[in-house]
Amino acid sequence: MAGKIFKAVESFSVEWEGKPLVVERGCTAREGHPLLVAYPHLFTELAPVFEHVPPAKPEAPAKPQLPAKKVAAAPTRVKAEGT
Repeated sequence: MAGKIFKAVESFSVEWEGKPLVVERGCTAREGHPLLVAYPHLFTELAPVFEHVPPAKPEAPAKPQLPAKKVAAAPTRVKAEGT
């Protein structure tokens, strides 16, 4: 589950789906919940006390560069005159 978490800034009661509902101060709801949509003024975003930040993945070690292979030049062939 992802999304921001909100908490009720005060206790309140509403009729929800035909039944009385009491939301106490400090109760939380995740972003997108119908109560937040209907009563956004009664909630505030919850700031986490402890935030989890996953450690960064270690970088893959660089492949060592092999030195370029030296290739001897082919000998130049010279034809003797008359052959």
